[in-house]
Amino acid sequence: MLVYRRWRKYPRNSEERISSLKRTVIHQLLHDTRFVICGTTILFLICLAIFAPYIAPYDYAEGNFQASYEKPSSKHWFGTDFMGRDVLSRIIYGARISLAVGFLGALSSFIIGVSLGTLSGIYGGRVDTVIMRFVDIVYAFPNLLFIILLMVVFKSAVFTESMNPVGRVISEIDSALGGILFILIG
Repeated sequence: MLVYRRWRKYPRNSEERISSLKRTVIHQLLHDTRFVICGTTILFLICLAIFAPYIAPYDYAEGNFQASYEKPSSKHWFGTDFMGRDVLSRIIYGARISLAVGFLGALSSFIIGVSLGTLSGIYGGRVDTVIMRFVDIVYAFPNLLFIILLMVVFKSAVFTESMNPVGRVISEIDSALGGILFILIG
C-alpha cells in the first residue's frame, strides 16, 4: 500500500504531467525576483513603444531652434537637443526601433537556425557536414570584420549609379555623413 501511495502522487498521464510541469515552472519563475524585475521592465518598454504617440509629450521630429540645448525642466523632462527637439519624446519613439531591431534579429536567427537544423537532421551525412563547416566558418569570423564585409558587399551591390530614387537619397545621406550611416546601421 505504501508503494501505491508513493506512485500515485505522480501524475497519471502525459496531460497531467504537462499541466503539473507548467504549474511548477510558472511558480518558480514568479518567485524569482530577477525574472520578475526583468519581465516587468521588458513589458514596460513594449507598452511604451506601442503607445508612443499617446505617451510622448511632443512629436519626435518637431524642433524649436529657440529652445535648443534647454536643461531638464517641467516642460522638457530630459531637456532638448541642438535642434530644440524634446529628448524624452525621442527616447520613447526610439524604443520602437530598438525593440523592432531586437525582435527581428532574434526572429531571423531563429528562422535560419531552425531551417539549417531541420535540413541537417533530415538529410544528415554530407549535408550535415557541409552545414556544420559553414557554421564553424561563420563563428570563426570576428563580428566587426563580418559587419564591414557586409557593408562593402551591400553598398556596392545596392547603391550603384542606376538605382532607384530611395537608394539614391540614402546614398546621398551616407555621403553627406562621411560614410557613417552604414556603420550605424551595421
